Amino acid sequence: MANTVNILEVTLAQISNSTVRPNIAAEFGLAPVDGVKQTRSWSYEPMVVRVTNHPADDGGKTDNVEGMALFVSQRHGEPWVMLGHQTEHLIHPVAGVANEPIADLLSYQIIYPDFDYSTF
Repeated sequence: MANTVNILEVTLAQISNSTVRPNIAAEFGLAPVDGVKQTRSWSYEPMVVRVTNHPADDGGKTDNVEGMALFVSQRHGEPWVMLGHQTEHLIHPVAGVANEPIADLLSYQIIYPDFDYSTF
């Protein structure tokens, strides 16, 4: 559901995919769409997104950020970290498992996109 506070909304599969906004470095500085920032202006800019299919997202309130599953990435290549209090920390991908976009709806709090980190 669209929000009225101009926060980009993505799914778990999108936030974990390096080829989907806002993870695309080639699109830095892309103009906002309807007032919603789609990508970072440059690689060291923090960015916040709402993950709409995360179990912590209330799914309904358009202006209640306290009910949204908000994730922040401090700069390009950094993991997406859920804001707020969590009782557990599930990290995607699990150590020793191939990194690919998220296909399940678990309560991940730290998400590493499937970048080829050897190129950074």
